[in-house]
Amino acid sequence: MFCSILGNGQKTLGSLIRSNIRLKHRIVFLIEPIGSHNLGTEFRDARFKISPQLTKTLKKWSDQLPGFYYGRFDIKFNSWDALEKGEEFKIIEVNGVNSEPTHIHQSFHVLWKANRDIFYHMDLIYEISKINKSHGYETVPVKKFVNGIIRNVTL
Repeated sequence: MFCSILGNGQKTLGSLIRSNIRLKHRIVFLIEPIGSHNLGTEFRDARFKISPQLTKTLKKWSDQLPGFYYGRFDIKFNSWDALEKGEEFKIIEVNGVNSEPTHIHQSFHVLWKANRDIFYHMDLIYEISKINKSHGYETVPVKKFVNGIIRNVTL
C-alpha cells in the first residue's frame, strides 16, 4: 500500500507527516514544483509591488526579445528585493500578447473585476497595435485571421 496522508482540517501537512510512523523520517520539500492553476498554484496580482527598479529589470529582460512589447513573465524568485536587482530568480515562462492576466483566477477575484482587467489589457494591446501600425507594421487581414482561428479550433 502506498503511503498517504488524510488531513483532518486542523493539523498542518508537516504535523501530519511527523505523526505518521511510515513518513516521519522523510522530508517534504515541494509538492508541485511548477506553477499550474490545475495543481493549485496561486498567481497573485502584485501590481502594488511595481517600482522603478523592478520596471528597469523587467525592461532589461523584455528588450532581449525582439518584437516583445507586451506580455507576462512567469517568475519564481526568492524575495522582492532580489528580484528587483535581477538576482535569485528563474523565468519559468514568457507569455506574449495573447496571454491573460493570471491573477484573475484568484479565488476571491469576482467576475466583474476579472472582466475589467481583461478589457484593460485589451485596451493596452489595441494602443500598442496602433503604434506598431504607425511604424509600418502590417496588419493581418480579417479573413486570414478568422481562417487561422477556425483552422486551429478544428485541429
